[in-house]
Amino acid sequence: MIINKKGLSTVVTTLIIILLVLVAIGIIWVVIRGVIETGSEQIDIGTACPLIDLRVIGNKTCDGTSCVVTLERRAGGKDFEGVRLVVSNNVTSAVTDIDGNIDQLVTMDKTATPSVANPGKVIIAAYFRDTQNNIQLCPNSQEYNII
Repeated sequence: MIINKKGLSTVVTTLIIILLVLVAIGIIWVVIRGVIETGSEQIDIGTACPLIDLRVIGNKTCDGTSCVVTLERRAGGKDFEGVRLVVSNNVTSAVTDIDGNIDQLVTMDKTATPSVANPGKVIIAAYFRDTQNNIQLCPNSQEYNII
């Protein structure tokens, strides 16, 4: 008869090993999930931007206090969160972010209030907001001369 049997039984040892493996998998998954979510957000913006066909048509006029730009969105792409207008002359430029999507096949007037004297051109770009609410500009911006 064994009176002083010390140590863990096989069942308890197996359960402890399984528990340690599950904890290790959980820690690794948290790290990998963060990397995957950050990368997928950039991929989503990267695939949505080339499909957005946003153009300046018609009027591109500026007076002393504001510039009115007529934008047209052709078919394609998903809804974006706004348009960035950069009004500039050869020396300075002013940025105006205008929230709101332009529906496909729709023409809209957008007004920028730049502090630029005698502006000569306007650059437009659609943008999205990431999970931290930062603006992510589409790289396919368009530049137009102001009349």
